[in-house]
Amino acid sequence: MNIILHIECFNTDNIYYKESVRNNIISNSNFIKTIYSNNILTLNIIYIKLPIKIISYEKQYNKYKCIIDLNSNKIGINKLFSIEKEIINKININKTKVYDLYKQITSKNINLFINKKHNNENNENNINNENYINNKNNKNNENNENNINNINNENNENNINNKNNINNENNRLNKKLNNENNNEIKYINDNVNITNYINIKISGVWESENNCGLTFKFVI
Repeated sequence: MNIILHIECFNTDNIYYKESVRNNIISNSNFIKTIYSNNILTLNIIYIKLPIKIISYEKQYNKYKCIIDLNSNKIGINKLFSIEKEIINKININKTKVYDLYKQITSKNINLFINKKHNNENNENNINNENYINNKNNKNNENNENNINNINNENNENNINNKNNINNENNRLNKKLNNENNNEIKYINDNVNITNYINIKISGVWESENNCGLTFKFVI
């Protein structure tokens, strides 16, 4: 389970570093993994939640190409820049600091990657919700049939007169059922919302011969 820290609750005093290892992503560089730890929890991977308005987005494979509104949370963006600087400077590496996180987010164009775990959980929730709806449909259909049978049994002598009443009742129940299903299906379709916030996944700090910077990714 991944725990996401709201940016307003994030404290760089809780950042710790592992030993430097060879970087498998950036050639001729090293990687220093970061850990977030306090008296309550320890996180090997850091997720920071930043509320921000996404103006538009386009789905491309496993990511969304997004345009964000910087004016919707200037305070949060400045806080994020402070976090980036403090995490890099806290190691006390005497090299040129590269602030790519701030550079990317202030460009207004970001790639928002789909978190596999989050996506799987959403799919599982959708399946559970669909099963719930199907079960409810079956139950309501059975109830409708029972209601019709009861009416027929109780009114055998007046079948002709009651036939219209039965059909009207059946239509009313089916209409009510369809309305309930439409509402629940709409809820399922609206389950994923990427217009109000982004998450920043921070893995550690990279270090080359002359430069160093933060290893991060925008995720949903």
